[in-house]
Amino acid sequence: NAAYSTVVKLGVKRQVAHWTLDWADYVDGLYLDSSGEGHHAEPNLLPDASQFVAGANPAKTGEALDLTVKPLAAADAGDWEPFEFTGEMTLSTWFKWAGLHGAFHGILTKRTDGVGTSWYWNLNDIPGNMNFGGPGISGVSAPAPTVGEWVYAVVSVSPSATKLYINGLEAASSSGSTLTPSDGTIKIGANNTKNGIVGPVFNGIMDDVRIYNYAMDQFEVADLYYAISETPACLNPEGVDLRFDVTGDCRVGLDDFAMFAGTWLNCGLYPQNDCP
Repeated sequence: NAAYSTVVKLGVKRQVAHWTLDWADYVDGLYLDSSGEGHHAEPNLLPDASQFVAGANPAKTGEALDLTVKPLAAADAGDWEPFEFTGEMTLSTWFKWAGLHGAFHGILTKRTDGVGTSWYWNLNDIPGNMNFGGPGISGVSAPAPTVGEWVYAVVSVSPSATKLYINGLEAASSSGSTLTPSDGTIKIGANNTKNGIVGPVFNGIMDDVRIYNYAMDQFEVADLYYAISETPACLNPEGVDLRFDVTGDCRVGLDDFAMFAGTWLNCGLYPQNDCP
């Protein structure tokens, strides 16, 4: 007699979506998902060719999507949960923010008016913060990055911690979160869907949007940042070994010794005759 057990699905740690936002990956009215998971994204309005501009590092990321040209070219990537089977996820993108426009700028969200919110990641005009939150999520917030500069931003979420990274470095963290499914759809470059229209839309340029089904640690985030920027990240600027890093380059060397030696025997004691 055969005995059958309950079907179990294995949540393998992996990338579950990658929208390059390159001209070559915009096919038949869709921003293609190059991860192989098939989460192609449909723009609310078809983008103009002029919206595909130089990306964060054109040699490595190709083009990027400029949403200031036609904001409603922001996209809907369907109703699915990155954290299904794992309870964790990581969101990442490169972007160049064009500044305030009077509303929340959606970066990546999973929410649809009337059917619920799972999570949201946006820039808030007042007081000018980057925020991540949602039902059951211990939210994080950090000052918005500089307008007009390419920035690499990452959110990692797990039951133990929620963290926001900017340019490879942790910018904010909170206690663990419980990610909650919803019937909303994932938006690229928009905060919500109301009456079938996405908005408010990200005011700027977006490039290389990725989602993973696990929470990356600081070293994995720094590796992704370095892979595109070729700029190393100082992960331990307050470390005891770096207390003599007076030049601020995250290492102790002859340049630090030269600055230290230049002030040798300076004394600030009062009275002065107590100085040797």
